[in-house]
Parts: sequence; structure tokens; C-alpha cells
Amino acid sequence: MPHFLTYNKSQIIEGRISPVPVPDLARFLALGKWNPWWVCPVFGTETAQLDRESLLFLWETTDPQMPYRLYLPVFDGDLHAMLEGGKNGLTLLVRGNLDAHPTETADLLIFHEGTNPYTVIEEAIAFLQETQQTFRLREEKRVPDYADLVGWCTWNAFYQDVTEEKVLAGLDSFRDGGFVPPLLILDDGWQDSRDSMLLSFGANPTKFPNGIAPLIQKAKTDYSVRTFGVWHTLQGYWNGIDPDGELAKTYTLHASSGNANTFGGPFVPRVRSLVVPEQSARFFQEYYDILRKQGVDMTKVDNQSSLNLFTDGTDLGLISTMKAYQYAIQGAAHTHLDGNMLHCMCNTVETAYHTLSTPMWRNSEDYFPDKPGFYARHVHMNALSSVWSRTFAVGDWDMFQSHDKHAEFQAHARAVSGSPVYLSDKADALHDFELIARLSTSDGRALRLPHPSSVALDCLFVDCLKEPILLKVTNTIHDYGVIGVFHCVLPSENEEGEIVPEISERVSPEQIPGFVVSDEYVSWNSRSGETTFLSGEEKVPVSLQAETSTVLTFSPLHHETAILGLTNKYCPPAAIVKYVWQDPTHAEIILKDGGTLMIYSKVALLRVDFEDSVLPFSQGDKPEISIIEVPIRGAEVRVLLKMGKRV
Repeated sequence: MPHFLTYNKSQIIEGRISPVPVPDLARFLALGKWNPWWVCPVFGTETAQLDRESLLFLWETTDPQMPYRLYLPVFDGDLHAMLEGGKNGLTLLVRGNLDAHPTETADLLIFHEGTNPYTVIEEAIAFLQETQQTFRLREEKRVPDYADLVGWCTWNAFYQDVTEEKVLAGLDSFRDGGFVPPLLILDDGWQDSRDSMLLSFGANPTKFPNGIAPLIQKAKTDYSVRTFGVWHTLQGYWNGIDPDGELAKTYTLHASSGNANTFGGPFVPRVRSLVVPEQSARFFQEYYDILRKQGVDMTKVDNQSSLNLFTDGTDLGLISTMKAYQYAIQGAAHTHLDGNMLHCMCNTVETAYHTLSTPMWRNSEDYFPDKPGFYARHVHMNALSSVWSRTFAVGDWDMFQSHDKHAEFQAHARAVSGSPVYLSDKADALHDFELIARLSTSDGRALRLPHPSSVALDCLFVDCLKEPILLKVTNTIHDYGVIGVFHCVLPSENEEGEIVPEISERVSPEQIPGFVVSDEYVSWNSRSGETTFLSGEEKVPVSLQAETSTVLTFSPLHHETAILGLTNKYCPPAAIVKYVWQDPTHAEIILKDGGTLMIYSKVALLRVDFEDSVLPFSQGDKPEISIIEVPIRGAEVRVLLKMGKRV
């Protein structure tokens, strides 16, 4: 059973507890700080290789009876912990005012062990939730409606230089191509601020002289945008509230100074002002009331893990302040926006374990389309972080650009991840509407898998950016298995002109954690379009060149027939709402929209009924394959199959 490791105050020397033993270590996966807001996977075979402060340490052991063990740093009161590596084991870093802690002991670390690494993590998080009662597990939280709409975010298009005219020009560029994303997120740059501090609840008077309400109205009326989101930080703006601004007359501010990290811009040392925690609920209720009345439907809330810059060195405790702020903003999001809120810049324990009602969670560092190699690093970072975050959240893998060189690599990742799908295309770019269509329905609903992804076991303790192993991102829908396969190996930094070789593997649905495997499947490869019949423990061969990827789906056979889904999509079964065999020769299929429906059957397809008509069908590249072009309706459609009998 999971349990806390309890420490006396006397054991905490200069904010450290050491050593924390790691018995029987064979190899480990840690989730360490990539920067103050995000985590990344760290791999190794010795504790000294853990070179980042980490919020999870999972290790494979040399003990066959108990092959997986876990340390999970947590908080107790206003004390909070992280792990770092060392030659003789790990060190538990403890932050917070030790003298103010009300008891002589603190529960700062959870230990668990078991035979399945995925359930070890899940059970440890469930234990923490049950004992702390400060957050809810993912399954207990409703996924907001915006998560299932294809979106466009203004950030990479304009960065902070955003205006109403530019946003409308961006919408025009989509409309000219015949598709406007139904979700729009107005990112940083729209607020009324000065020196990275918020002046008022209004918009920047120069960029939006009439406020944002006219833009929202135009977006919804003229471009059929259904959900309009806006960005802000947890503190209002990057450095909080301007003490000389309009808001300072209404709310009591708490000032801090000199707290900084190594990043420039708004993160250099300076005075920061925070609305005092006891007024945070009123602050967000009043802010969101104004936003809602202007037509705002959702918010993207950034800078959450920088709250320590506002509390360190003051009389505010980080954990208690975070709790007040998280409950305040989540409450406001549910009161005014039906829970349509995204946590961002948030990958710390104090943020994660206060997600009481809002499940949407940015799962990684931003996607930087112009950074060499980041296309692979970004997918890899998300895939491994999801092993942790999927227990309490729906991971958001960030936006990407449809016109980017590695757009399909990113699109494959979104197709298998369970993440929302939204773009950051530049307004004057050539949008790839075919790629967008393969991720969505014709009316802009994202073909999002219902659960966050995991990774195959052979990728869990191995750095797929360096080792010749294909990254396999796994998921399920209904009784289908899904595996996104990615060649993530990057050239060595000191090997100019290095050619990264092709990687070949054999892939099986048995590699999907928690998946109940059937006797027979038909696999489909999104890159090649190839179908393969699999029986028993058979595997499908996959070969990928560097910088490429594919999606494999595994469709089970029932009554000698596999319903593959819409193969004009990256993940065909994601387009299936449900299917029911009424008897051995009649199947009813509900699809999210029309498209190219593929059937694999050992018996003949006799008839396809759709609405009041009979649809034609054709044979595919194998005699068992039938192709049906289901009319596109921009809504759910019903298809009835009549199959022959096995002779």
C-alpha cells in the first residue's frame, strides 16, 4: 500500500533531508524541472544522474518480486518538497517556513511499490487524493466543452503585438480556405497593463479602443466562432496588479520584491503585487463576471507556477496561497464560464494537487516551431509527463502550426494523445486544411480520444531522443487500441551533418498499458494506409525514417468483421461514437460525421443503409476490405451494415 514517509523537523537541515535511499535501483524515470513551469523526463541508472529537481521518481528494481518503486514528493501545510539526485541516494528538498509548521513532523514523501509501474503511480496519486482531499482525480472532473473544438490561438501568430484588426485578418485567412476553427483564444497582449502589471479589468485602450466585446461579437457572428477564450495570468498579469492602477483602489495588495528566476522579461527582480489571498475569490468572481458579459467563454490561465515569486520572503505561505487562488479561480470559472478553463505554466506539486474541479492541464513546455529538434522533444516531453498528469488531469499538448515542417508529426501526436487540438498558425500562412480535416469533423469538432495517453513499457525508462527505440504513445477508445509511433532520435549536438538511421520494430496491441487484448485484430497504418490481420501474439512491422511518425490502430474482429472507422482521419476509431452488433449479420454504426468508412471482413458485405438510401461500396486493396463513402453532414450519422453468413 502507498504510505507517507514522515520526517521530524530535526531531520530537515538547511532545507534538506539526505540521503533518501533508492534500494535495488536498475534504472529510473524522473519528472524534473525543465524550467520553473514545466517538467521533462530524466533517465538514468544511478541517482547522481538526476540533475533536476523532480516531482516524481519511479525506478525499476533488481528485485523480481517487487520490480517497480516510486517516490512522490508532496506538501504538508506550507512545507513542500522536491527530490534531487546525489551519489549516495536522493535528497529531499524542503521549502517553506519550518518554524511556522504547526507540528513537529511533516508528511513530505509518498512511497509505493508494485508489479505494474502505471498502477503504482495511479495508486500513489489516489492515496494522496484520499488523504489530502485538496484535489480530485481526473475521472471525477467533467471535461469542459471547449476541449472538443478545433481552435486557433493568437500567440505564435502575433505574440504580444495582437490587435483586433490582426485577429480578424487571421480569421479571414481561415475563412478563405473554407474552414474557421470554432474555438478562438486571444492570448497575451490584449490586457490593460503597464510594466507587466495589470491596471484594470479592461482591454488595452490602444489595441482595443472599444474593448474586446466588438471583436467577440464579430468573431461569433461573422465567422461562426462558437467559443471565445482569453488569456491572463493567475496573478492578473505577469507581475500582478499595478499598485497605482485602478484595481489597487478596490483590492488590498501584498507586495514582494527581489524574487527572481533566471529568465528575463517580466521575471527579473522587481516589486510584484498580489491581491491578498482572502480577496482572491472576490477578485476572480468580479473579473470573470465582466469577461462573461463581454462574451468570453473560456480562459487560459498562465504563470501559475510563478506564485512563489510573490510569496517567497514574505509572510504568505506558498501552499496556502496557492490553495486560495486555485479554489477562487476554479470557482469563478464554473460560476461564469461553465468550467471552461485551462491551467498553464503549472507543472508543480502545489498547482497539480489543488486542481479540485478543472481538469484541463497544459502538459509541457510551449511548442517552439523554430527551435531545431523541438518537434521531437516536445512530443517526448508530453508523452512521459502524461504518465503522471493523466491521473488528475486531461493533458493539453499545446498548439502547433499546420504549415510547419513537422506539422504531421505534431498532428499524429494530437490524434493519439487525448489532448485538445488547436493551432497557432500565422495569419498570412498557407494553412494545411487537409491536415486539419484529418483531425476533425467538417464542423470543427476535434476527434479527441476520451482518455489521456500513456507510453509503452519499453519507452518508460529509455530516452527515445537518444536511444534507437521508437516512442510509442498508447491509448484506447471503445475496444480499439491506438499507438502513435514516433522516430524521436535527434542528431548528436557535436556531430555536424550526422544522418540519423531508420528504426524498425514490431508493434503489438499488447504494448498498450491496461488494454484488454482480443484474439484477432486488424491494424491500420495512417502513414502507409496498410492493413494487417493479426492473430494471437502477432505483431505489425513498423519502419520509420528520422523526423517521421505514424498512427497504428488495432480494430477487433466481431462476427468475422472489423469496423476500422473513418480512414480519411489520422485515428479512424476516434470518429466512431459507438457500434452495436444487433445480430451476427447486422451492425449499427454511429459516426461523428461522414467520411471514408473502412470495413475488414472474412464474410461478404451485402448492403449499406444510410438515412433513406442505400450506399454503394467498393473493394479495397485486399478482398477482405470494403470502402464506403459516407456523406458528410457536419453531425452524427447512422450507418447500417448487412453482412453475409460464414459458409
